[in-house]
Amino acid sequence: MFRLLAGLCALTLAAVAPLAAKAQAPAPAAIKPVSAYARLPAVQMAEISPNGQKIAILGGAPTERTITINPIDGAVAVTIPLGAVDVNGIRWAGDNYIVATVRVYDSRTNMGDGRVYSYNLQRDIVFDMTGKIVGLLLDGINWSGFAVSRPILGEIDGAKPAVAMLGLSEGTKMGDQFSKLKQKGAGLTMAVYKVDVATGQGRIGDKGNDSTVWFAVDRQGDARVRIDAAQGLTSLWVRRKGAATWTEIDRSPTMALKVGFIGYSDAEDAVYLRTQVATGDQIVRLNLADNSRTVIGPASPAREAGLLRDPRTGKPVAVVTGAEKPEYQWLDAQLGAVHARIAKALKNRDVQLMGWSADRTRIILRAESPNHPPSWYLYETATNQASQLGDEYPELAGAAFGKTRWITYKAADGMELYAYLTVPAGLAPGKKAPLVVMPHGGPASRDSFSFDWWEQFLVSRGYAVLKPQFRGSNGFGEAFERSGFNEWGGKMQSDIADAVSAVDDPAVDNARVCIMGASFGGYAALHGATSRSDRYRCAISVNGVTDLPSMIGHARVYGGGDSGEIRYLREVVGDPRVDPESLNRASPYRRVGGRTSPVLLIYAVQDTTVPAAQSKLMETALKDAGVPHQVIILDGDDHHFSSTKSRLQTLEATEAFLAKYLPVSP
Repeated sequence: MFRLLAGLCALTLAAVAPLAAKAQAPAPAAIKPVSAYARLPAVQMAEISPNGQKIAILGGAPTERTITINPIDGAVAVTIPLGAVDVNGIRWAGDNYIVATVRVYDSRTNMGDGRVYSYNLQRDIVFDMTGKIVGLLLDGINWSGFAVSRPILGEIDGAKPAVAMLGLSEGTKMGDQFSKLKQKGAGLTMAVYKVDVATGQGRIGDKGNDSTVWFAVDRQGDARVRIDAAQGLTSLWVRRKGAATWTEIDRSPTMALKVGFIGYSDAEDAVYLRTQVATGDQIVRLNLADNSRTVIGPASPAREAGLLRDPRTGKPVAVVTGAEKPEYQWLDAQLGAVHARIAKALKNRDVQLMGWSADRTRIILRAESPNHPPSWYLYETATNQASQLGDEYPELAGAAFGKTRWITYKAADGMELYAYLTVPAGLAPGKKAPLVVMPHGGPASRDSFSFDWWEQFLVSRGYAVLKPQFRGSNGFGEAFERSGFNEWGGKMQSDIADAVSAVDDPAVDNARVCIMGASFGGYAALHGATSRSDRYRCAISVNGVTDLPSMIGHARVYGGGDSGEIRYLREVVGDPRVDPESLNRASPYRRVGGRTSPVLLIYAVQDTTVPAAQSKLMETALKDAGVPHQVIILDGDDHHFSSTKSRLQTLEATEAFLAKYLPVSP
């Protein structure tokens, strides 16, 4: 009998129409407090055990994280208090162990060169079904202790729960962005470890060469795919089951392979690749047994396509395309039918199949839209019912959310670009909302058809929000992404300004604009403040890059001259060895002057992606130039808004700053 949690709401999919008919007019929406938007999700993640008998939910109160193990048969749930620790995610290892990946800040002086190095280390803690800590994966293993992260590559089939992990082994390669070992002469290389979950101990299964940066493995934990990158070359190697030697299938003189590696499918002993054709992306399956290639998905591909794959076997179950919102072409009829039923019941939301039991009788789903906070569900095929596991933002129940629409516009050079525009609900006739433009981070990222707590907070306070998908964003094809290379301070910034000019909505005042963002978005905000004060009345930067030469220098010191990060920055941002002056011109720190717009600088002390030194440089320049500015320091946080406290500080400071420089009522 299904008895998960008291008070779960069952949604009978066969009764969609009657449910809709009984709907009542909503009560007037109340203005929600800042804390309702700032809290960490009450349900951050939900995972079902392979046998389908238990659900593990990561979430909890705003200021602490817990893991709750919920037996579906009605047995007593077990709650594991984690406190204020930063938890990246959870996963099952077999049916009786939960692995939680946590981020731990580490800063110390290296005895080899005397420098102070700071890293956010990712480590994996194992819990049993009583909530007891069993241990750490790869704990005490030589060399792998120096790894910044040790990603779990997959589970290993067998009588004992085990996983394959990426670690480090003694070799000829100097430590790069994966390693915090900086002692002169120390050599490390990538290796696949087969790790016993119950003990945390592992042994090397496959070892890379001095260029290896990644592996993909089969269900036995044996490497089937290897990616090498060194001295300006990137190569992709494969090895079929039963073979001892590797075969190179792609080589590129850039960071990007000519074919994009999507993943390995153990069920088929096949590799899935993304290739470029005239009409966009085409997905190809390479059968490793006979080297045959088969096109997967649409005959006329979309601009960009991805795969939804079985989390255990790697076999594709759907091709995912779409610009404004995801569109699914199901390769697995059973899962496609489930998705269709739920999507019909939860109209206008993106329904995501997050995982399922090995026999597929129980499926975890997540549904959201830009105007609907995410909710989690458990679907049972036997009863055709979806039971709600919880909402990510329960305190926002009854809140009014803005209306979001997808717009297209032309850049100054004619390139077609895209943006999301969200306008506050219930504006009085003739009332125009001031505009906040929010460039995303990355910049090889994109905004999506999803709920954004930061955006919706601004909308609730009377602001319209514009999210431009400028050139350099991913999700729109390789050519679109590469068109942003070496344009950080150029066309990417004019694309953002062009988006503001393109807004044509009677409810939006695009003459009153503030620009704000985080990471690259923070850089864009500061670039706008220093170069387009005629366009932007103010700017808000969170953990933003301010000086490109020193940012590239930071990557070189931490990762080494041939690390993936430094190669990426030199290729995408610019190479200071070739053209240092262009990087200087593109750096907001070096552009501060008397006409710079007022700036709110927010930065995290423990950010190791964009170090706090970047914001400190900008703070000094603003002070010296007499530019109105404010500084908020997020103590104890990193690059990712990992605490409710930091999110709350950011929203409160944002609201006060906008009230001063971009008030809703002019």
